[in-house]
Amino acid sequence: MSDIIVTGSRIARPDYVANSPIVSVTTEDIEDTGQVSVERALTQLPQFTGAFGQASTGSSTTTLNAGQANASLRGLGPKRTLILLDGRRMQPSSPDGSIDLNTLPEALIGNVEVITGGASTAYGSDATAGVVNFRLRDVTGLILSSQYGISDYGDGEQFRATITAGERFAEGRGRAMVSVDYSMRDPARQNDRPFNIARTPQNGTATLDSGAMLFPGNAPSAAVVNNLFRNVYGTNPVTGSSTYTGQLGFNLDGTLFSHVTPVGNYFVENFRDPETDTQYIAGSRKQLNFGWPNSQVVNTNERITVFTKLTYDITEDTSFFAQATFTTYDALTYFNPTLASGAAYALSAPVTNPFLSPDARLVLASRPNPTADFTFQKAFTAAGDRLQTNTYDVYQIVMGADGVLPYRDWTWDVFASVGQTKTNNIQHGALSKSAVMQLLYDPFGGAGGSRMEYDRVSGLPVGMVAYPVLCTGGANFFGNHPISDACMNFISRRTSNTNDMKQRVAELNLQGGLFNLPAGEVRLATGIGYRYNAFQYNSDELYNIPGVGSDILGYSVLRPSGGDTSVKEIYVEALLPLLKDLPLAREVNMNVGYRYSDYSSVGGVSAYKVDVDWTVVDALRLRGGYNRSVRAPSVGELYAPESSGSTGIGSPSSSTPYGGDPCDVRSGYRGGFGQSAANAARVEALCLAMGVPAGVLPTYQFGSNQVFALTGGNPNLQEETTDTYSIGAVIQSPFKSPLLERISTSIDWYSIEVAGAVGNLPIIQTIENCFNLNGGNPTYDVNNYYCQVMGSTKA
Repeated sequence: MSDIIVTGSRIARPDYVANSPIVSVTTEDIEDTGQVSVERALTQLPQFTGAFGQASTGSSTTTLNAGQANASLRGLGPKRTLILLDGRRMQPSSPDGSIDLNTLPEALIGNVEVITGGASTAYGSDATAGVVNFRLRDVTGLILSSQYGISDYGDGEQFRATITAGERFAEGRGRAMVSVDYSMRDPARQNDRPFNIARTPQNGTATLDSGAMLFPGNAPSAAVVNNLFRNVYGTNPVTGSSTYTGQLGFNLDGTLFSHVTPVGNYFVENFRDPETDTQYIAGSRKQLNFGWPNSQVVNTNERITVFTKLTYDITEDTSFFAQATFTTYDALTYFNPTLASGAAYALSAPVTNPFLSPDARLVLASRPNPTADFTFQKAFTAAGDRLQTNTYDVYQIVMGADGVLPYRDWTWDVFASVGQTKTNNIQHGALSKSAVMQLLYDPFGGAGGSRMEYDRVSGLPVGMVAYPVLCTGGANFFGNHPISDACMNFISRRTSNTNDMKQRVAELNLQGGLFNLPAGEVRLATGIGYRYNAFQYNSDELYNIPGVGSDILGYSVLRPSGGDTSVKEIYVEALLPLLKDLPLAREVNMNVGYRYSDYSSVGGVSAYKVDVDWTVVDALRLRGGYNRSVRAPSVGELYAPESSGSTGIGSPSSSTPYGGDPCDVRSGYRGGFGQSAANAARVEALCLAMGVPAGVLPTYQFGSNQVFALTGGNPNLQEETTDTYSIGAVIQSPFKSPLLERISTSIDWYSIEVAGAVGNLPIIQTIENCFNLNGGNPTYDVNNYYCQVMGSTKA
């Protein structure tokens, strides 16, 4: 039997022994799960619980990884889990360096080895959480296979078919394999599952299909509003202050309803439209919630993978191989309708809009500045859901050779690979902010017409002015009115963003025995490597209009971005036999290693390890060790373009008093819901410093449980380091019975500590630290790091 290289080490040894916690899964194990894709099968391993992306639907941002399936060992994230194919790096599918498991030639997978803990010494960056190594099998002849499945709810239909062929030639010196794999998966919707809660009782997103008026710094008269509700609508009063500081929504019959009501015993009044899953009164009865019932548990995916490999024995001691992989697949994901809300994406509207009802005009006219524009928020549910398609084309070509050196049992191998991933992210159903604003400010609401215009200074007539038809019939956004096809064509946009990623890898590895000690042979592995990664992101021009920014409602500006990184590496690893054939020490070995990497981005870094395995008796082996791993920031983390996406922050309530905006008058930060008000004055001063108007602050309420967070690359990032400690035992059955002799059990304890972690700072944690909930800003200083990250609304 030839020596074997076990995942996690570069040294070949005859006993298939691993010093780190390792699990091997065979092809039969994968097939027995009945799953269409390998990533769904591996979710049954505890190492991956809750960490795979098979149900990933991406996000409503212009994402570059929607529909991908990523492995995340121990929940540390895909970018810290290194994926190998036959011990070699695969082509990344995302700018953060993570591998999409959809690109694997699944029909040729022989077994999967999973090692927990740092393995940077053996493989370099990205192996901080561990390694998943997919080993290919040899195939001779023709194999046809197919699978079909459907969920218990009649959706999520899946189908897979593969054709695999292999043959030997040149009197057995050559081997050729080819595999074509097709799979498809239909969506499964959350709303069809009994565990789904369509209407949550807690306060949620308060951006409504009906639309609503907000009055920051220019609130209407409470007397006028209360008179309208009490004496005209016949409801309870909606405020006890001199001005009304809540929101007012639009019923389909032209009347108004109260929404995000002021502090006190005031509730939603006069809501006349039918409650639906997209618009319903929250359990608090202080507001209405926006809901979206079409969320997907599993998205749509269609994939074709072609893999081919040729191996040829040039001599008895030298072999050559070449392999190529090409994968093309599409992922389709539906997202909630466009939400125009919050400080970043709320709209403004003029009091002259022809579709404003008399009741709305009455309220607007009672403001201190009656002719000023007002803030307008709306969920454009009538425009339909947004559809995002991601198309990926991924290829990788690997060529290499291996052979035997004329010294002891030393061997060598060398390979080089080139790969590329092209992504096209297309969004259908996006709305143009400028087009929506054009309809809001058009004197005829887009329907066209003529009117007498007057000089703004003298007031004298200047003549009749004709306004063209923007869309037949115009668009009434004040209420949950349908939007005509003509107006949809006027405001809707299709956008396309592309991403191009390239990788080049070259490695030379040597390994073999050095000399003998009393306990056995000292073995050594060493090698050098080079790796280059680059990406270029190009955004649709509608996200980056000069002098304007983004014209797509709900999205910030997206500019083209790109960059590259490279690394040169050298490593050495040694297996040192310490004891052998002694009482309670049948065998004791130590495995040590060191890797030096010189990155173009962060400079020189070192990774190292010390592992020990101790065979006490044949039935019991102990193992453990320490690994220092290093992960340099990926090209995406360094150079990714800035983009925004909605993030939930909750809302203040009795169960979550510190949820939502700290500046909200109901918030626990300001003493709401029974919380201490000792620092309320300092919180309010910080709110003012961050841009909340002084006239608004006393009654300010944030009418949503979401904010739009901005993310992007940072070229000043440094490497992160990971220390892994592990202790374990492998117990082999001492019985000789055919039924019992193959039973084995492994028990492992591990600790993984990541320092200087590179990632996006959670928005909730940022808010809590800025407002000193966890001691992050004891002086309540607006210049605090976390407050600066949040930004300011001040000019």
